Amino acid sequence: MDLTQKIKAAQAARDSALSLISPEDAQEIEQRKQLAEIEAEREFSEKQRRDLDLVRRLESAQSLEPTKRFRAVSVVGFADTFVVRYNGPAFSRWRIAVSRSARDKNSDTTSLNVEFAKSVIFDWNGLRDFDTNPNSTIKLDRLFSENPGLLTPVTDAALELSGAIAEERKS
Repeated sequence: MDLTQKIKAAQAARDSALSLISPEDAQEIEQRKQLAEIEAEREFSEKQRRDLDLVRRLESAQSLEPTKRFRAVSVVGFADTFVVRYNGPAFSRWRIAVSRSARDKNSDTTSLNVEFAKSVIFDWNGLRDFDTNPNSTIKLDRLFSENPGLLTPVTDAALELSGAIAEERKS
């Protein structure tokens, strides 16, 4: 079959498929497309607002403690954001506990990661009173219990701040 025949066959198949769509179907398809565009714009605006809020909180943390190192953490698919602070003693305790856990063949490192994450979070969605308000700590525990995947980005940021993640060298 030459190219001209292929084009005619493709046009006939397209026309057949289009004939199966009623005017009502076409209207619904257009409305669903419009709805999807509006939802995408809303999600984009919400992400912009969340990211701006996070940057402001990061800058606030840096101004409050200018000698400390911080990272902003925003996780895809979650509204929660975090400002993570370098905490050398907490990193040392966590590293020793993880090593001991591996040596003792204790595979439950989640609780170790939760404690480490809690010790490096400076700000969670604007909350900063973890040392003085047990309710905030309970809420954070619940968040990590219900969403354990959030631990990894938080602990990764803390590890980066601790110097435990080396930059890849290009040879």
